[in-house]
Amino acid sequence: MASTAAQAPPQVTGADDLGPVRLPVDRETYQFDDWTIGYTKSHILKSICINGDTCVAGEPSCCDLCTYNFTLALPHLPDMVFHRNVLRISHSSGATLEFNPLDALKFVRNEKLDLKVACSDEWRESRPEAAQTSDKVKPFDWTFSTEYAGTKGNDYVLKEFTHREAKVEQLKHIPPALFTNPDHIVDKLPVVRKVNEKLTIIKPEQE
Repeated sequence: MASTAAQAPPQVTGADDLGPVRLPVDRETYQFDDWTIGYTKSHILKSICINGDTCVAGEPSCCDLCTYNFTLALPHLPDMVFHRNVLRISHSSGATLEFNPLDALKFVRNEKLDLKVACSDEWRESRPEAAQTSDKVKPFDWTFSTEYAGTKGNDYVLKEFTHREAKVEQLKHIPPALFTNPDHIVDKLPVVRKVNEKLTIIKPEQE
């Protein structure tokens, strides 16, 4: 298994003094036989246009925030978008499969959905003062759920194997993970309670 790491690009400060236009980007590539897995990760998408809201759609100088706003038909973006985080899988034959935030957000439903937080009705009943609160339905899927399955390249077709076609016996013996990347955000989330349930299977009595 080979691993390569690229040098981070230099920082360039914009004329508006809002900070570096291009912050250091972390890249790494792993080789597994005929397969290559690589990732790119960087900072969160800025919440302010670095060009003073003068960006034009399709222009090379258009900032990342405006590119997202021009491309997506969503009234609001997620609170945190790691717009430069990309996972890319490629084969020596030329087939590629890429996962990126912009293409994933294109599959978010831009319509009013009757979504509620779990136990919201019970919460409202336990607080009479909440009865005066009017229900507000957001004009889009505010959970940002998506059926995005990756962006394929080079005109290759993705095929889902059936149970008969899949090599089930090989799937039963999963090798140890060779390519992992930690999620620091999840590590910092508070854990309220952890419950481990045990399932007991009672063997039938033999006659």
